[in-house]
Amino acid sequence: MVAIMTVEVGDVLALYMDKLKYRIDRIVQNNFDKGVTKKYYIHFWFQAIQTEKGVRYQPTFLCRYTRPSPYQMTDHYLWSVDQGGIVKPEWNIPKKEQIAYILANPEKFDKELVIMLRKYCNDKLEKIEDYAINGKIV
Repeated sequence: MVAIMTVEVGDVLALYMDKLKYRIDRIVQNNFDKGVTKKYYIHFWFQAIQTEKGVRYQPTFLCRYTRPSPYQMTDHYLWSVDQGGIVKPEWNIPKKEQIAYILANPEKFDKELVIMLRKYCNDKLEKIEDYAINGKIV
């Protein structure tokens, strides 16, 4: 007898969200263990890698002290980590098609996400002070 397992889309999403939370937690803990005390950012995106079987998307995380621009690409995410290790979401920029769908159906999505994406589409997501380190614009 063969057991057939079915997986709902929501189940897969929950699994990936748990993995994402775990990775961010590990990054914050590793930086704490290394003595990192100043504010930094965790920048996340999927990088396309060509394989023999086609294109595979690999998650890429980068820790940095400077804030990247939300307008440099789509399908990327940013969190800030302050000196106390508090992780704060900065933005979630999905692919252009997803942005269009979310803005066309705002009632189906989190209110804060819709507000953030409207600001993004109106070029209002960045402020010059977002790029200040120790009071100096970088």
